[in-house]
Amino acid sequence: MSVGELVLRWELGAITKSDLANTGRRPRGDVSINGDGPKRDRLMRAVASELNMEESSFKDFILDQLNALGGVTAKRMFGAYGLYCEAVFFGIIDESRLYFKTDPESRKEYKALGSGPFFYYRKDKTGKKKKAYLKTYYEVPADILEDGVRLVIWAKRAVDAQAQSE
Repeated sequence: MSVGELVLRWELGAITKSDLANTGRRPRGDVSINGDGPKRDRLMRAVASELNMEESSFKDFILDQLNALGGVTAKRMFGAYGLYCEAVFFGIIDESRLYFKTDPESRKEYKALGSGPFFYYRKDKTGKKKKAYLKTYYEVPADILEDGVRLVIWAKRAVDAQAQSE
């Protein structure tokens, strides 16, 4: 099954255990995937692997796209990368996804384009995995990622949002 077929089946909510097996990844447990969560994340990592888009090459792509902003660096932190413009922390790269700092105004635009907040999994008091959200960092939409000029504009807004919040 091609990556395109896999993504289409994901969009239709019809991913099966055998679909994931065809990616070369070994799924754990039930993998009927609908919605969000660890199962979806495993699928997306498998798709990214099929596309040969490793996180470090995604990071390099983003840094190249943001070159016009000047002074942008990525620092490894907690299994992800933090993006800095000079000393201002304004973005996160995690599992080949880019998240920018938002303010109340810019957050409306992210939401209008279907983006969600950055999240990670942590264990609650009972030991169960639970989502934890950073509600001021939102995923940058794909069409913005692919347009270097617009990405720089959005990154500048993220830098400004972080500077204003400090």
